[in-house]
Amino acid sequence: MKKENELLREACAEIAREETEQLDRSLTMEEIRRAEDMYREHRDAALRKIRGKRHTAWRRYLYAAAALLLLAGGVYLTWGRTMPDNTPASKPPAASVAPYLTPAAASPTETPSPTETRIPAVTETPSPTERPTSAPMETITPTNTPVPAADSRKAEGWEGLYFPQALPEGYALKYLRQEDGRHTAAWARDGRELLFTEYESVQPVAVEAGAECRYVPLPDGSIALRTETDAGVMLIWDRDGRTLCVACEKADAEEIAGNVKKVSAE
Repeated sequence: MKKENELLREACAEIAREETEQLDRSLTMEEIRRAEDMYREHRDAALRKIRGKRHTAWRRYLYAAAALLLLAGGVYLTWGRTMPDNTPASKPPAASVAPYLTPAAASPTETPSPTETRIPAVTETPSPTERPTSAPMETITPTNTPVPAADSRKAEGWEGLYFPQALPEGYALKYLRQEDGRHTAAWARDGRELLFTEYESVQPVAVEAGAECRYVPLPDGSIALRTETDAGVMLIWDRDGRTLCVACEKADAEEIAGNVKKVSAE
């Protein structure tokens, strides 16, 4: 058994030597030098740590001895100093307090006299009074009163609810067209056309591909979709469940859309 252990130890040592030689052959001189430097740094750090612990051991003993001395001194000052009659110095003799204390005379306690029990007087319950009955009130049913549009103007024959109230100078009316669910008015100026369209319900309006789109506010608080192409500008917005659209030149679009007012009740 002992011989087998020796053979195993030699085999392990041989394997370790081969691995060390193989590692030495694979490493460059720079890597070997860096490994040696790291080994020295770690060894020096470990030595400094061990020496620091050895130097601090005597300080711990010194602190413990000082604490014991302070504790012993405190015990001596508290319990060791006594008076000649073995009375602790911190407690004065009881006889020195006695002359200043005079017992208070006990006053006889009075026996409380029995109190009279009062019987509450019985009050008569008032008879219930009759409540006045209110006459039934007449029920008033509200009715919807149409509100006429104030100072509104529209072209003769226009059947929609909205119409532009003011147009830039130079526009002349070309035609009014009433179709199923859509009303269109057209004007012209210098060969350019202005169209106002009112849909009787909220409808999607086709926008030309490649148009520049953004949202703009109108004076009545509505938000309109503004599309711009080389042909002109188109403003699309919804109001009272209807879709309104203005298509014209770029300079006049927002002014015309802001002047669209309600011209008749539904």
